[in-house]
Amino acid sequence: FFSSSVCPTMVGRLLPLLLLFCIAQISLSTVIGIDLGSEFVKVAIIKPGSGLDIVLNEQSKRKTKTYIGFRGQERYFGEDAYNLHTRFPGNMITYFKHFVGVEAKHNDGGLHKDWEQAYLLPFFTLNATQRNTLKVHIDDKVVYTAEELLGMYFAMLKEMAEKDSESKVTNCMITVPAGHTARQNQMIVEAAELANLNVLSLMHDTTAAALQYGVQQRGFKKPTTAVVFDMGSSKLEVGVFQFTPSLEDDGKKTKKMDSVGLGMLTVLAAESDMANGGRHYDVLLAREVAKKFSDKTGVDVLAMDNLAGDKAVAKLMRSAQKAKETLSANKDARVSVEGLWDERDFNTVVTRARFEELAAGLIDRAIGTFNRAIEKSGLKLEDIDSVELMGGGSRIPILQTRLKEAFGGRQLGRTLNTDEANALGATFHGARLSGAFRVRSFALAEHHRGNISFSLSADESNPNPAIRPLFLQSKYPSKKLITVYRTKNFNITIYDTQADPATGQVVHVPINQYELKGVVRTLNKMGLNKEYVHPKSKASIEIKFKLSDGGLVSLDSVVAKYAEVVNVTKRVKIDPLKKKVNATETNAEEKAEESKPDVPEETAAEKTHEKTEDTVQDKAEDKADKAETEQKAAEEQTKEETGNEMNEATKSAPAKENATKDEPAYETINTTKVVNHQDGVKFTTVYLQQPMPMNVSDILDATHTLNKWKERDLAKLKIAEARNSLEALIISTKYDGFFEDESLKEFYDEAEGASIMTALKEVEEWMEDGDGQDTSAEEYQKKIQYLTSLTAPVIKRKTDKEKQSSPDFVPGEEASAPPSEPSTAEESVESKAEGTDTAAAEGEAVAAETDEETGPPKPSNSGGEL
Repeated sequence: FFSSSVCPTMVGRLLPLLLLFCIAQISLSTVIGIDLGSEFVKVAIIKPGSGLDIVLNEQSKRKTKTYIGFRGQERYFGEDAYNLHTRFPGNMITYFKHFVGVEAKHNDGGLHKDWEQAYLLPFFTLNATQRNTLKVHIDDKVVYTAEELLGMYFAMLKEMAEKDSESKVTNCMITVPAGHTARQNQMIVEAAELANLNVLSLMHDTTAAALQYGVQQRGFKKPTTAVVFDMGSSKLEVGVFQFTPSLEDDGKKTKKMDSVGLGMLTVLAAESDMANGGRHYDVLLAREVAKKFSDKTGVDVLAMDNLAGDKAVAKLMRSAQKAKETLSANKDARVSVEGLWDERDFNTVVTRARFEELAAGLIDRAIGTFNRAIEKSGLKLEDIDSVELMGGGSRIPILQTRLKEAFGGRQLGRTLNTDEANALGATFHGARLSGAFRVRSFALAEHHRGNISFSLSADESNPNPAIRPLFLQSKYPSKKLITVYRTKNFNITIYDTQADPATGQVVHVPINQYELKGVVRTLNKMGLNKEYVHPKSKASIEIKFKLSDGGLVSLDSVVAKYAEVVNVTKRVKIDPLKKKVNATETNAEEKAEESKPDVPEETAAEKTHEKTEDTVQDKAEDKADKAETEQKAAEEQTKEETGNEMNEATKSAPAKENATKDEPAYETINTTKVVNHQDGVKFTTVYLQQPMPMNVSDILDATHTLNKWKERDLAKLKIAEARNSLEALIISTKYDGFFEDESLKEFYDEAEGASIMTALKEVEEWMEDGDGQDTSAEEYQKKIQYLTSLTAPVIKRKTDKEKQSSPDFVPGEEASAPPSEPSTAEESVESKAEGTDTAAAEGEAVAAETDEETGPPKPSNSGGEL
């Protein structure tokens, strides 16, 4: 590893720094994939030196309930919040990911009325923020925004992954529905950033599942087409995918796919139904049970707008979900609800036939979504090789029967792990994006669906500017460069373009507006406002848009360019032999120019040019070829001039005297040259669509909220650890380590033993029934020190006797021993300090060299190979 010429002392000093550097690299390499479901969350992780695996939660389970709750100074996640949900339905919040990026319809929580009908959620007190986003009222004083709730949950997942993997976690992937809006995706990323997570990319649910499907098949020998039918808890998503192998017909790898190994995964189509998921089928059964209870008792628990009604809804939904799962394997299911209302239990039976009757409308919609996805892919049904089922909702027998019929009677696939495929696929793709792993995977080709458009503000030449698509069928990620010929300030508006479900009419909803107020000022600095501007001078504005891996569109940069044409004079040589010919040609050109008809030029103000980043490399190569040609021409001209000078130098004096008559004539002509200027143009972003993203103040407030809870959780953890230590000390002293130790009994008398036992009982009572129920970690530590001080003398007596019994023991040796010389220790300490300083200095040099390396991440062998 080290050269033989390196000093061993230097190696010893550098080694700790190198180890720290390696540890830092490993922590940056670790990637987690978060399958953010409405009911459950699954997290997968990959780190150097270990394979891909699922993160276990505190209960050692592979999936975690999507619940978060608050009571007083306590915060609950996952199973803990779920277990309290039926008792405190207004404090234990679920489906909170649906609050993020959604516009608040009314300040009185009117949006919840829609969710109450669709999901039968217990009543949460919702309100609108100044950004028109949602916030949840836990009580009169405690309020959290939707981003804060999701940010807290992300922070919990991050901590869970770090604890399970024993490594630092920073990079993550997050799965999102294909039906999400751009604002929803943007605010999910913002929530993750609140938890100090770096989102490598967002990934659609079915795309992650399809990638995992291809990886576990280890690729395909021939082009294969698969459909992923994913019915989760709250939505249905159908994706159509094509797997192209990396091997050509002759068995050789294609150059494009050599780096990824398994081939290409192309997303052909993705269709979503955001109101057709497993929860909607649970609601059908819950309403059926509630109706039976109402027919029997006259009490409509769903109509109650109070705590008793909220508790009844929570209990009904749990019983309905269990019944749905039972009906997947049985013809009927017994529904039992304990304490449904007024401490009264209720039991009834629901048959599969009745359930299928209730669910007929949702089943029809699911088959329609499947058919639309096939149609959008441009494939025929016989072109599809397999249909893979995902999600708990896909287990419904009638849905499988209808889907099999829609697939031409062919068998449906169940090869994917329904719970974990999304998280595993997302993590695998994240490992490839991070650049820290050598991954044998698929190159992902996913095209933007083209629902983002843009327009320029009106000007004199174009009072009604067109709305044009942006990133139509572009791959993720990519950039789009658009050139416009304008000299005035203008605005750019971004639209979310959707088809109205009722009428099919295309609707353009403004999302953002970018105000370019510095165009005039920037161009004037370049000289556009001079008294004389040559008519051939041209100003242009280059606008670069960015499409991220997660499908988010933003304005990346704006550059003003000015090709200024200036008048110059030039002294040129006239060839006597060609002077007459040139004069004749010039007259002919002038006559031809005069005879040309007048043709109006295209209006430059609205003329636009577009290009993608894919063309930049070709353009660079053309420039390189041109530069090389010009260089060769310059070299030839230099040689020619040098040769002419040498010839002139060898001429005789008489020849020079006679050359006066043959000297060429010179003339001064007026001509032009182009001077290119360019400079960046600042722009301001104005959010038009509700809700608005978080501003700096919102981010600071949310960060403060998360940090406050983190400090509270750390203090709570210290208290729990101190309490556990005290409990362990009491048990050990009473039963294991002290009173039950026969070797200690000879070193204390009955009175001393009774005193210690009394102290133990007093502390134990203090913990269980006294102030010890709610105290600080410091108080527990004082109790530990107090009990230890009672037993320590007894243990010391035993230790002293054992030393005296040793054959090497010499009486009085310790007292007569000469004092040790401190100089050796002091010198050792000084030497270590000097070594540390030297290592630190050398470490700075290493760090400085490392910082010089820039550019995209490169695969590293230290990260491991998959």
